[in-house]
Amino acid sequence: MGFHKVPVEILELILLRLDSPICLVRASSTCKQWRQIIAGAAFLQRFRSLHEPQVVGSYHNTRILPARPRFEPSPPPTSASCPLSPTIKSRYLSLDFLPVNDSTLCSWKIRNSRGHLLLLDYGTYRGLRDTGLFICEPLTRLYQKIPPLTASPPEYHQFDAFLLDSAEPGDISMSNFMIFCLYLPDGIAGIFTSGGSWRKVSIDHVPSMEYFGFAAGSLYYYSYRRTVYTLDQGATEFSSSLLPDADAEDFDQPLFVSKLAATAGHDGKARIFFLDAGDNLKILARKIDSRGGSDWMPEKNIQLSAAMLGVPSYQQCYFIWSPPFCIRQTVDTVRIFVSTGQKDGWSVFRLDIETQQLERTTYPAGYAIKLPWPPSLQACLH
Repeated sequence: MGFHKVPVEILELILLRLDSPICLVRASSTCKQWRQIIAGAAFLQRFRSLHEPQVVGSYHNTRILPARPRFEPSPPPTSASCPLSPTIKSRYLSLDFLPVNDSTLCSWKIRNSRGHLLLLDYGTYRGLRDTGLFICEPLTRLYQKIPPLTASPPEYHQFDAFLLDSAEPGDISMSNFMIFCLYLPDGIAGIFTSGGSWRKVSIDHVPSMEYFGFAAGSLYYYSYRRTVYTLDQGATEFSSSLLPDADAEDFDQPLFVSKLAATAGHDGKARIFFLDAGDNLKILARKIDSRGGSDWMPEKNIQLSAAMLGVPSYQQCYFIWSPPFCIRQTVDTVRIFVSTGQKDGWSVFRLDIETQQLERTTYPAGYAIKLPWPPSLQACLH
């Protein structure tokens, strides 16, 4: 039969398999019927749920002063469903619109990226940095300064600042975003919404907290004595829970936080991964007790051996959190850094927790940026 007689339900299934938004836009210009399908709100919602936005490149901070972060485009995807996806040219996403002062030793530094937005500050690399933050949208060449969390910034040895999911449903944008800030050791924290105001976040006076993941809409920090602090995006205070005490001797070792990672499972609930001294990967799930409290309990163990990793000999495994806060694990997967103790003797693997399959991958450097597609396509539906 003619292609025009294919049922709409079958056409939708075919079009949903286009894994590139660029090809989806091209398909929408094929004929009126295809455009009406693709422009439908239900179709676009399903497409967004099935396909991650395309990573078009990454930004890299530089210590050359004065300077702006440089953009490096990603190689074109190799996809059977869309073999003609182009590479975005660097000039289209350059940050040359950000002002610099040639008379000062100041530079722009990216703190975090999310979707197609960047979170930056502008200051020096020596001493305390300027606490003023900027939200930036390279696609539209717009940027906006964020007012400080406190009138007089405290003395700090750690200042965390990064973007969260948007406060309102829909894609993150210059008018729809949230920023989290935390000063340590003072323990001053707050969440800024795109509406233009801060709300303070309550936290116990903890001199040492280290971020190790974002999963299921929550931030995860580790402190000493097996304590995990969790901040839900909608909450105004941290909650605390404990890791199991079976390996208590490992929890307060130097660089222990590199042995922790967080991600979400297929059930939508958070998981914590812990690598013990024997490279035994323990998957922990949060259990609610009868009193309403919660702690982390073992759910599954995976023994990482040299044979499993395909590395003849290795010294240690770590989780990857560099650059800070920009590496997000996908559902039921985690990236593992394997060191052999030799110069340049390291490998990166992505582990699927469900199938326990390992895939060698590349080192996730830079702050990734994604196209905010598919956009809200419009079509005459009559």
